[in-house]
Amino acid sequence: MLKNLFTFIISCSLHYISIAQINTGVRLGSNFMQIKNENSNASVIELNTEAAVGLQAGFLLDIKLNDYLRIRPEIVYNLYRSKTPTLDFFGVSTIGKFSYHYISIPLNMVGTIPLGSSSLQLFFGPQLSAALGATTTVETTILGNTTVDKQQSIPGKEDDISDDDTYVNPIMTGMNIGAAYQYKRVLINLSYFHGLSNLTAFYTDDTLNDSRKNSSFTFNGVNLGIAYLFGGK
Repeated sequence: MLKNLFTFIISCSLHYISIAQINTGVRLGSNFMQIKNENSNASVIELNTEAAVGLQAGFLLDIKLNDYLRIRPEIVYNLYRSKTPTLDFFGVSTIGKFSYHYISIPLNMVGTIPLGSSSLQLFFGPQLSAALGATTTVETTILGNTTVDKQQSIPGKEDDISDDDTYVNPIMTGMNIGAAYQYKRVLINLSYFHGLSNLTAFYTDDTLNDSRKNSSFTFNGVNLGIAYLFGGK
């Protein structure tokens, strides 16, 4: 379904590209992401996380097909963060923090309501992301003394190199839906991202891949950003 949506949007872009007005732009913003854990095995405890502040920065193309329809592909660096609630147990407190780095390509269809020199926009579309790596940090405090344990994960399959390496799924797919307000060349947008891909890496062992299906970890959250468009209105 996601592949078909990408194909449809790209086909529309190619069809109208010769008559479209194309502007480039830069964007900067924050995201507030939570890792959602779902287990089909009732005996497994689900991981509860809270949203944490991340960041995003990148470039966009604003392809104006007419006064009411645009296509807006982007290439964005995303830092997604999430964390566990602080766990306190007999004077020992523990918190887990997760940081994932991605190069993302959102491809949004944009409906526009002209408002003179400004406009209100509604958009939706798929997003494809390539993982650069991830870091899991566990902070443990005992009697006021804090120790920090960090583990790095790289894109790939488990057991690709050695038992000492940990991995993250190299590809993440998802959907964006949101709204934006444009005044002249400034664009402010707010969107919701729903991740569709399990963050857990695939295994080289097919038996372990079957167990991987029983527990999924996906990113879900809100993006808030501002962009500046170069060129026309």
